Amino acid sequence: MLKEVSKKEFFEVIGPLDVNPYPQGRYDDLGGYRNLWKLRDGTLVGVSEPKTYGSQENKYFLNR
Repeated sequence: MLKEVSKKEFFEVIGPLDVNPYPQGRYDDLGGYRNLWKLRDGTLVGVSEPKTYGSQENKYFLNR
């Protein structure tokens, strides 16, 4: 289950882990890609979503 968190909390959790971002979907000129952050074994740790025309901030989610 994904839980929305702040940018600070997101990077505090994934920072010490060996994760890689995997871009998903179509590139958006305003915010870029939606990224799935996974461990080397493929375990999903978190998701970052770009800002959109309706939202001026990126959104961050952790897999809890």
